[in-house]
Amino acid sequence: MRAALIPWSLLVLPALTGCRGSSCGQTGCLGTVELVLSSPLQEQGAYVVDIQVGAGDAARCTVTVPSGESACDQRWADPLVHPDSGLEGVVVYRTDVESLGVSVARDGQVIGGGTYKPDYERWFPNGPTCDAEPCRHALVEVGVVDQKR
Repeated sequence: MRAALIPWSLLVLPALTGCRGSSCGQTGCLGTVELVLSSPLQEQGAYVVDIQVGAGDAARCTVTVPSGESACDQRWADPLVHPDSGLEGVVVYRTDVESLGVSVARDGQVIGGGTYKPDYERWFPNGPTCDAEPCRHALVEVGVVDQKR
């Protein structure tokens, strides 16, 4: 009789311990729009990237090349600066962006920008049956012309 109880208890054990056989992970995600410049800005100068999101939300990021000093006036934006290649773009930590305006200037002269509509990729890092909402990410190429003076 004991031999019959052991296999039955092995079937009940997973239910009692909380193991349900789910393969859902706990991976989180941070949705972004990456504003990647068409060519990195390596020329020495003071760069300003202005980003307009919607009617009244804006950010200004400043970068000094070659020192790499950088800052943005909004927490939802960060400049992408590489010590060797200079200013490469800006990451916007928002996915509610339907369109945005971008202006790139060096030493007060506009050298690029435009109006862009992000095309979001969507994915479920834990599987489509595990995540309530998909993660969203968009890559936007911002045209710049950085001519030496």
